[in-house]
Amino acid sequence: HRDLHSFPTRRSSDLLICHGADYVYNQPPLSKAQWTAEVTKMRNAYKATIADADVDAIVAYLVAQNGKP
Repeated sequence: HRDLHSFPTRRSSDLLICHGADYVYNQPPLSKAQWTAEVTKMRNAYKATIADADVDAIVAYLVAQNGKP
């Protein structure tokens, strides 16, 4: 089920600076490990302002929205 408006973080506005809310659905379904790697890449390579405390919630959201079955 697609839920474009419920990013699980107080920092969702930071996420939406780089991507539209529907960007996740333009990606192939990824595993939890793959989504974690993507979030880590966004933080490290692209300096996304995602707090350590928010990573697990964001990954869980991404897996729920577009994770591998």
